[in-house]
Amino acid sequence: MSSIAELDDVTEALALLAKVDWVEVPGDVIGGALQRFSALRSTLDAVEAAATGAFDRSKAWTSDGSKSPSAWLAHRTRRPKADHDRHRHRARDLQHMPVVAEALRTGSISDRHVDALGWAQASRPDHFADAEAFLVDKARNLRWRSFRQAVAHWVHVVDPAATDRELHDNAHRRQLHASKTINGMGRLDAWLDPIAFEAFNTALQRIEGELFATDWARTRAEHGPEATVADLARTPAQRRADALVEMAHRAVTAPKDGLRPLPLVTVVCDWATFEHQLALLTGIDQPPPIDGQCRLLDGTPIAPADMFHQALLGHVRRMVFGRDGVTIDMGRKQRFFTGAVRDAVLVRYQTCAHPTCEVPATRCEVDHITDWAHGGRTDQSNGQPLCDHHNRWKPRRAGPW
Repeated sequence: MSSIAELDDVTEALALLAKVDWVEVPGDVIGGALQRFSALRSTLDAVEAAATGAFDRSKAWTSDGSKSPSAWLAHRTRRPKADHDRHRHRARDLQHMPVVAEALRTGSISDRHVDALGWAQASRPDHFADAEAFLVDKARNLRWRSFRQAVAHWVHVVDPAATDRELHDNAHRRQLHASKTINGMGRLDAWLDPIAFEAFNTALQRIEGELFATDWARTRAEHGPEATVADLARTPAQRRADALVEMAHRAVTAPKDGLRPLPLVTVVCDWATFEHQLALLTGIDQPPPIDGQCRLLDGTPIAPADMFHQALLGHVRRMVFGRDGVTIDMGRKQRFFTGAVRDAVLVRYQTCAHPTCEVPATRCEVDHITDWAHGGRTDQSNGQPLCDHHNRWKPRRAGPW
């Protein structure tokens, strides 16, 4: 009965909180409250997971003929059964992840972190227990995007044999279907591996950007300085479709013996990970660098084995960094001062440099940290990517974010 009384106390406290008139509360206080709400939500998720697991094991849900506790709860809460299935699976995962469960209970990680760590545990069950505290520390201290990359990197490097099997399976999953509908419209559906998709998407985005610039110039000419994106003749989806057709036109009109523009893809890899893959290739057994990185320029994690294979084939341009973040090797296909300075800045960032911004770095402008007019150098240590908004906002701050 004590648990029911405690739940009553929580319900009463929430009822009082619901009476707060947030319009009368200072903005900075509201911001702090929202952070506390997030932590409290995690604690509530932990309590709910424990209760869900106990309810599942009790079999009390069978009393009315329900097939599962999720079905029993969906009928009474009027929420989708899928929601309760997700809570049930999370509760089962947490039974095998005690460090994760404690971090959720204290509010230092969220349910999304738990799901990502549950995926890692399911992917590498024989190795997860030894790395659980390490991965939870990443969840506590990294932004979400970086945390996901750290988890994916761990999955890739901790068991190279399993990763090789997955790469083999992914290679066989690649496919593309192009069909014509009854009214003559064409429909495309495709699966590409991460590196192939990056090459395709980079080309598509470049052409889409050209089309956007054309559309925007026409719109400004027609509507003047008050023009907005709502006035553009094409939607983003329509521009992407037109960009794909334009890509096909350019491919058809290109000379058969024309020189391909290289590189198409940049892979960012720390030196320890690169060295470990080289050791594996030469038959040297050594512990993997679980705290490294191996990703595409947009942040997509890839398997180090796939990176090394593509690097040997010369299909990627590599940028290998030392522990101090200084470029060690930029490959043979790119000279440092012919556009590589910008790329060297981009590989150090995945998003706009402003700490709250999620605009991909590849869609940002690269600008000086210390302005050129004040003696700032144009090199990788003095550059940062800024989206349009934060590049205009820049004069309000001094130095890097």
